[in-house]
Amino acid sequence: MQNKEYDKRYESIFHNAPHGMAIVSIDGKWLEVNDKICQITGYNRDELTTFQEITHPDDLKKDLGFLKKLIDREIDSYKIEKRYIKKDNSIVWINLSVSAVFDENNCVKYFISQIEDITNSKITKYRKQILFDDSLIGLAICDEFGKWIEVNSRFAQKLGYKKAELLQTDFQSITYKEDLDEDIKILNGFLNNEFETKKWKKRYVKKDSSLLWCVLNVRKSYDLETNRPIFICSIQNINDIILLEDQINKTNDQLIKTVEELTHFNYFASHDLKENIRTIYNYCKILKEESPDKEEAEFYLNRVLERSSQLNDLINDLLIYTKISSKKIKNERFSLYNLILSINEEFKGEILKKNIDFEYNFDQNEHIWCHKTTLYHILFNLISNSIKYSSTKITIHLKKGKFKTLIKIEDNGEGIEKIYHKKVFEPFFRLSTKMNGTGLGLSLCKKMLEKLGGQIGLRSQINEQTIFWFYF
Repeated sequence: MQNKEYDKRYESIFHNAPHGMAIVSIDGKWLEVNDKICQITGYNRDELTTFQEITHPDDLKKDLGFLKKLIDREIDSYKIEKRYIKKDNSIVWINLSVSAVFDENNCVKYFISQIEDITNSKITKYRKQILFDDSLIGLAICDEFGKWIEVNSRFAQKLGYKKAELLQTDFQSITYKEDLDEDIKILNGFLNNEFETKKWKKRYVKKDSSLLWCVLNVRKSYDLETNRPIFICSIQNINDIILLEDQINKTNDQLIKTVEELTHFNYFASHDLKENIRTIYNYCKILKEESPDKEEAEFYLNRVLERSSQLNDLINDLLIYTKISSKKIKNERFSLYNLILSINEEFKGEILKKNIDFEYNFDQNEHIWCHKTTLYHILFNLISNSIKYSSTKITIHLKKGKFKTLIKIEDNGEGIEKIYHKKVFEPFFRLSTKMNGTGLGLSLCKKMLEKLGGQIGLRSQINEQTIFWFYF
């Protein structure tokens, strides 16, 4: 009576269990299965042969390895996740728990298997992995104190950390110090229920100490276990966008500066051209209408020639100035000494007349690497100024470095007041209206040197010394 009652209870438990239950022979045959097994596998009882037949090939070796340990009594039971191939060839994931029943000879009589269908939880877990871990943007969850609870691989990778390393930190420790106050203010706003979601730009400090610009989207939620606030964060890298914005801003600033320079340049160019043409016209008008005597006529003709020469110089300088930015340059190796001699030949008469002594403070066999025509124009302007305002001596200095070449033109002429040391490089600036020249010489030098990737400057003391220096 008691055995029958026990058998009924066993049968009821076996067949009505919420999970699959089976008795399996030592060679893998299904000896007895409940309805749940049939539901999980899609087979009828009489269609089920062995567990090996419906086990996924990639999982079979692992399962058989545990069975051997069970038979050898190395373990009392085992539990694994594995896959069955259902009757319709679809895959079902299961949690398999197996124990053995032994006979009086300590040999396995059969195995008792419990099988739980975990396909849905596997799908959910896989989808979570796709959405969270394999996301193309950074995702993270932090608590109300800023401690990271979970981060995905993308977020850790962008910051240069491993996930385990990042989980030991909080958002405060990896936020750029200038952005931290704003972050804390927003956190307090969340905690005070001022908003449930927030989006803003910020900078994180990467593991290598460089900065990462991001757009941060945060939504407030609550932990299922503690019911304390947690924050779900999506972090999108916008470093390239910020760099592009900076580049655009710099380009815009440069364009504005260029437009201002062109406006300034065009005004003075037009003024100087008009002034020379007007003067020439007036002198010619006097010669035609007033019929001056020979001496006066010669005076007016000399003025016309003088103004024509100035006009010619101005037009030449304007042409050079406008060509500098667009002209491609090609460097070559040449003798600086020979280049300066060719320039001095142009001023031979003035040099002899003023008895100017030229000194070369460098090896005259020294060669330099540069665009020869550009350097000629630069030295021509500087040497001509020194000759014009020098007393007795002009010294040329040369110093070659590993990456740059420095040249200095030193004279003992009138000198330039310090307040004009920067203005002399502006287009059409003249220290005195009495001075001849176009007012473009030094601005041309500056523009040419910028084209060469260099700079120009000066040091001067009134009535003692002037040194124009430049490097490229």
